[in-house]
Amino acid sequence: MQALCKVVTKSSEDVKQSIRRARQKALDAMKKAGSSYPKDDAERLEKEVEEVTKKFIKSAEDMCKAKEKEITAG
Repeated sequence: MQALCKVVTKSSEDVKQSIRRARQKALDAMKKAGSSYPKDDAERLEKEVEEVTKKFIKSAEDMCKAKEKEITAG
């Protein structure tokens, strides 16, 4: 059971890293396009990217915890 929990945790960390890389790519793309967006829009988009990132990381953590509970309970 502990080995399965470690696999689940590792997978969760991999997913979170992928989400963070996607966030970084989005922010880099916005910086490259910098002058084509008004400053207010750019800041709003950055906040949206951060919110979506937090949402998906929280979702990954919740799924990890649920799966660990399922493994240890069953």
